[in-house]
Amino acid sequence: MKKSVVYGTIAVIVLCGFAACAGSAKPAGDANAPPARNGRASAGPPPVQGEDNVEISADKSTIRDWMGRAAKAPAIPAWIQSLALQNYDQAAIDLGQPGSGAAGAPIYRGLIISGPDVRGAQMRADMDFARTLAKELQTQINNYMAAGSAALPDGTKELIREMTQTKSEVTVSGARLLSEFWQTVSTADGVTGRTRTETALYRLYRFEAGDWAAITAGYVQKILDQLPSSNRLNEREVNDMLQNMLQNSRAHESLTLEQRRQQIAAEEKVLNAQLEAGKSETQQRLAGQQALAQIYADRDVAVAKEGTARTQVQAESAERAAYASGDPVLSYAATVTPRDAALINAAKLAARILF
Repeated sequence: MKKSVVYGTIAVIVLCGFAACAGSAKPAGDANAPPARNGRASAGPPPVQGEDNVEISADKSTIRDWMGRAAKAPAIPAWIQSLALQNYDQAAIDLGQPGSGAAGAPIYRGLIISGPDVRGAQMRADMDFARTLAKELQTQINNYMAAGSAALPDGTKELIREMTQTKSEVTVSGARLLSEFWQTVSTADGVTGRTRTETALYRLYRFEAGDWAAITAGYVQKILDQLPSSNRLNEREVNDMLQNMLQNSRAHESLTLEQRRQQIAAEEKVLNAQLEAGKSETQQRLAGQQALAQIYADRDVAVAKEGTARTQVQAESAERAAYASGDPVLSYAATVTPRDAALINAAKLAARILF
């Protein structure tokens, strides 16, 4: 397939702003959401707030300082809890922004990162936001390929999945930083008793529909450019994939607190297996696949109690099975590389102090 055809298809979708060309869905509400805290979803009792800090005694973590503390701003504003559960639309609404459900409405995405101090966390945020977006698009492509809706040869699907593993970032354009918040946290190690101090940084970004479509299309183009000529996609196939990805971007659903905790734990397990495998990318990939297969098996045990057990998988097919499962815990774990260590550690920190 000629690149001009691909670019032509992409240009049409970008000009449509994708919301008007494809159906859009408003993120579904969480039927299992925990009781509301101050009028919004929360996950458990609020932390005990002292005059100078917020104590999270169960985890021996203390929020020592936070943005706006001198002005008596809350240590845990509502929007960062929404963001931590990937409910970006609600986070935007918490900040007085319009929701993203309507055609042509903006798209919101968030980032949680940590660093030794505020400036260090901000520097990491600038570097890691492109990776955060790439993980989402990588997952969307592979979910689409594994769902059976893509009328492509299995060999082409496998090649595309392999290609997404090598594209760890996207080219970010049109991102508008809506809000930023930081917390300086000290945590006592449960084993050694030593205390470490770090800063958690939360950011919410806004993208206009056309800008988000351009980012998605640019990432897809990088994948397609790597395919050999015998596996090139035609214009209809490219269009179907892009439309599916853009619809899913609009219909992005938040996670329950339990899903988010399981997701972080699964990502950490895959990451640790890769780090222990050494510096070889091949060995890291294999170790990650083996860890993913074990996570898949463990979740099989859980769902078997409901009579919906899946077939067990081998390490070499674990990624494909994870994407096909439709399980956000498995599919996000399948994208993990050592590049994600900072993002996973920050997600752990946020979950520990927010909920």
